[in-house]
Amino acid sequence: MPATFRVLVVDDSESTRQLLQKALAQIPGLETVGATDGVDALQKLREGRFDLVITDLEMPLLDGMRLITRIHQRLECRGLPIIALTGATKTYDPQAATDIGAVACITKPLKASELLREVRQALGIKETTPSSLAAPKTVEKLERILVCDDDAMLLRLLNTFLHDQFGSEVRLASNGREALKKLDEFDPQILVLDYMMPKMNGVEVLSAIRERTRTGKKRPKVLVYSALNIQKEAMARGADAFLQKPGTVENIRKAIAQLLEAPPPMH
Repeated sequence: MPATFRVLVVDDSESTRQLLQKALAQIPGLETVGATDGVDALQKLREGRFDLVITDLEMPLLDGMRLITRIHQRLECRGLPIIALTGATKTYDPQAATDIGAVACITKPLKASELLREVRQALGIKETTPSSLAAPKTVEKLERILVCDDDAMLLRLLNTFLHDQFGSEVRLASNGREALKKLDEFDPQILVLDYMMPKMNGVEVLSAIRERTRTGKKRPKVLVYSALNIQKEAMARGADAFLQKPGTVENIRKAIAQLLEAPPPMH
């Protein structure tokens, strides 16, 4: 269907920007355009029409606070709703963003449900059907997920997203050594595992998990998540599923849902 609304998503983190755009794609008729910072955003606003701007506050060159001010100074952009995002509340006060014209300011880590609610409100969209971001009801209850990745921003985003999707307790590890330690402490049903990490990478983690199963220890189902196209290698080393970065939020949800429906991993 043709796009009804155009939304400009402004964030200097590419992974955050992509996840935001994929989350917003859950709203039918909404087209998103990404901008890398405030300067890029102003250029895109000169080039086309937008119905909403979502901007991070902490960015280089031109931060979100100055971007909001610049947008409202432009005659053709007056009345354009802006949603601000902030993770550094000591530096960027959410109240300050609304004081200078943002219709809302959401504190990171984001909840997809909160973001979509604010977007619908800003655009005047009524939610007539249950959100596709609701936790799947056709699969086994997922109570515990362990996510291992050396990207701190991605960890925070997946933490919030997976909790929203499945109602699960989510724990995080920044490298393979932490992940192996938490396997014993937390006993996750699913491990989402990055492949390229310092200290102990995904290859070594998969090897260690294999050794654990030989001693009779229970192992989780493992979803390997990597920027490299190494699906055959990962599966050969013991992964149960593979997803290439950057994955959409829907692809992540589907991959985990499919793992829940799959038979338990062999011991």
